[in-house]
Amino acid sequence: MVSLSFLKRINNLNLVLLFFTQATDYTHLGDNKRIACSYQDLYKSVEVGNRVLFADGGISSIVKRKENGIVVVQILNEGKLGQKKNMCLPGVTVSLPTINHYDEYDIVEFGLKNKVDYIAVSFTRYLNDLKSLRKFMIEKDPEHGPKVHLISKI
Repeated sequence: MVSLSFLKRINNLNLVLLFFTQATDYTHLGDNKRIACSYQDLYKSVEVGNRVLFADGGISSIVKRKENGIVVVQILNEGKLGQKKNMCLPGVTVSLPTINHYDEYDIVEFGLKNKVDYIAVSFTRYLNDLKSLRKFMIEKDPEHGPKVHLISKI
């Protein structure tokens, strides 16, 4: 997921600039012309014509052009976009890890310690994502790690 950092009403057919900012940098609040996002590789990942969805798909857009590290999208429908909302890039290979260090901590400190039966893994893209998670859990808890059922949330 990619964090967006502002709350404004976005109107149909506006062109909006998407630009990178650190996930913890909230000085770029954005407005109805500029949206800050924390996905560093957005510019490299999308192509003209790709769809970009915001806020669980509630706001749709299409990439119109890319210039100087900024992605220009056309908003296709009206909607409200709040702080730290997600961005979805259908059909685009995203270079973000499925499991990050916060997830690993939660899996070990809560999941494995409490002998959970299931873990639902959000944003699973590849079989290797699950294989890597399984290997990690076995390394951390050889007894219970292999017993945890993994559910792919795609």
